[in-house]
Amino acid sequence: MQDNELVISDTSPLLNLALIDQLSLLTSQFSGITVPAQVWQELA
Repeated sequence: MQDNELVISDTSPLLNLALIDQLSLLTSQFSGITVPAQVWQELA
């Protein structure tokens, strides 16, 4: 993936990666991660 591409995810993939303690996979695949406010509210 190119460095200038924006990746947006819904809550489910983030929650599932957190449940299996694999959020680090995101940083190994993407140079930057932004979580939209509504997704963060759902996770919290």
